[in-house]
Amino acid sequence: VIEKELQAGLEKAIGKVSTTDIKGLLRQIGELDLQAQKRMKELIDRGGHIAYMMNKQELLVLKLRKALDDRNIPKLRYLVQFANTKWLREQPEVIQAESFLRANDDLESKSALGEPVRVVGRAPADSIQISSEAKRGSVYNIRRSQVKTSSNIPSSNTLEQEMDRYRSLKGLFPLAQLSILRTKSEYLKKVFFSRGYHKTHQLIFQTQPIPHSITRLYQSNHETKQVAKHMFRNLLFYSGEVFHAFPVTLGFEALEQARKYPDLHEELFVQILKQLTENKYEESMVKLWKLMYLAYFCFPPTGEVRECVQSYAALYADFDFDIKSPVDCRKLMVLSNKETLATLVLLLDFKPNKEGYRPTLEEVKAITDVSVLPVTMEPPVFQDPKFALKAQDKNSIYKQSPPPLPPAT
Repeated sequence: VIEKELQAGLEKAIGKVSTTDIKGLLRQIGELDLQAQKRMKELIDRGGHIAYMMNKQELLVLKLRKALDDRNIPKLRYLVQFANTKWLREQPEVIQAESFLRANDDLESKSALGEPVRVVGRAPADSIQISSEAKRGSVYNIRRSQVKTSSNIPSSNTLEQEMDRYRSLKGLFPLAQLSILRTKSEYLKKVFFSRGYHKTHQLIFQTQPIPHSITRLYQSNHETKQVAKHMFRNLLFYSGEVFHAFPVTLGFEALEQARKYPDLHEELFVQILKQLTENKYEESMVKLWKLMYLAYFCFPPTGEVRECVQSYAALYADFDFDIKSPVDCRKLMVLSNKETLATLVLLLDFKPNKEGYRPTLEEVKAITDVSVLPVTMEPPVFQDPKFALKAQDKNSIYKQSPPPLPPAT
């Protein structure tokens, strides 16, 4: 009984990252010589690493990770105040915490009263295995791609439950924390003109071509890397930052380039997210969200890029729409604002289209210029019988049906 109590207490202390409690429990376990079980040995190794081998900065990162898992906004605000060194400012947990706090300023009072909600797609701090022989700081070398996250597993939740989950991801996964991004030195390699501009605009909206791909593309050849830069030029033309007589054609070309080179799937999504960050032009954002929807329909993202897209879409999506209301559902068919498009992206994420679909130029033009969602480009969730738009309503989506004729006398 004592052994089970000590084991449960040690697990709880590791989850809270409480070094004082961990040291006290390790001392009691050592006095009672309770080290026979395999699980107990793992906890002792993990607790010893946290309590005796990690410095204050590394412990702060672990505490931030725990606070993010629990959505504890007051604690996040308190911990971020101590992230004042260069090493801490570069940690993904600090970047993620600041982005989450900016996007959820109105949730602090709700978080203090409600139950903590787990962050979907992250491994909790107490579930990370740390070897006793691991070097200091090696816990942060664990990549998100090495952890099987729930965002990569098909969900059995209903649409309402998934929309609530999307709402909780608002601002939680910023673009700067992606592990596939180039470093500053890699991005500015052989850049001699406008170096300061590219340094400050690496992950935010810009109107000039990029010097290199935003993601690393280590395993890609030189041709693919050049196509990545040309693809960003097409984005500038399509969204209207640079004038072109046929912007729709170049938007279609960007999709074709990403479809032809599978290594550029994630690059295209990252480029769109970059242009959506700190973008002050409404028309440009609407076109970028249209291209996001088209890309999501053709080749849905995976892993951390998918989490990042979900987080950005949750910032703009309309979570008050009623899927059982024909009026609200018909509003989703008119692509006139970024809120509608972000909602459609989340609906497409809930039930993605089969990968490999190739949109035609006419479909891209209909979405871009006419701002009407073609029937062939509707999210698969629209085919659900619970959805308000039934098959017989297809002909009356864009115009109101005439009233019935009076009975013959």
